[in-house]
Amino acid sequence: MKNASQILKMLGLLTEHGRTFEHVPSNVLQWAISSPKSAAIATREAIQRMGLKVLPSYQKIRLTAHTERWRQVETGGTDPSQWIKRNADPDLVLSDWAKKVVLQDGVLAMRERAMSSLVTLSLRDLGFSSMPSLAGVLTEDFCMKWSAFRLIDGESISLCEPEDPFCLASLHDIDYDQMEFFHFAMKPMSDGEGPPCRFVLICNGRQREIGCYQEGSLDLDSLILFRLISA
Repeated sequence: MKNASQILKMLGLLTEHGRTFEHVPSNVLQWAISSPKSAAIATREAIQRMGLKVLPSYQKIRLTAHTERWRQVETGGTDPSQWIKRNADPDLVLSDWAKKVVLQDGVLAMRERAMSSLVTLSLRDLGFSSMPSLAGVLTEDFCMKWSAFRLIDGESISLCEPEDPFCLASLHDIDYDQMEFFHFAMKPMSDGEGPPCRFVLICNGRQREIGCYQEGSLDLDSLILFRLISA
């Protein structure tokens, strides 16, 4: 069953709030008992209607224009702290802020090697017409809710791993005519002193720099990288 774990979790949480059904007339409750499939369909439609009111008015996203699948990258197999020591590419630098985050926040050794797909979306693509709080958007919960209503060509979005900027920046075929900023959707990190931050990859021609960004540094058209996972 598709989304089986989410459905079971939802049903369990609904059971915890069973008292909210106390005011439902007895004959209606009996109808639900006698016709469970019809009751389930009615519940599903009510949840969908409410969800669409609570969540932003999303648009169907197709992998075209700048919302294309940016690329697949091989992730895993390298400890970021060792990556810092071994990097010998003159076109690739790590800002002092990002270096401090890696060493202070204890970014662990990357996972086993695998191919990961990344997609570029803006906050406007995600359905926002005014700036939201990044703390409420760059979360797995938001990715799950957004993907439940507007899949990208049959796939869902999820947060990036801390390893992703390093793997992407290590590619040698990145070349842009103008400066581009790719902000990674990921859990916030810390340098031990300042506010929470996340990694950004800055590309200018063949020059690449891994830096950091924080709340207030994006606008509605800023490019944000998410991982794509099969729905």
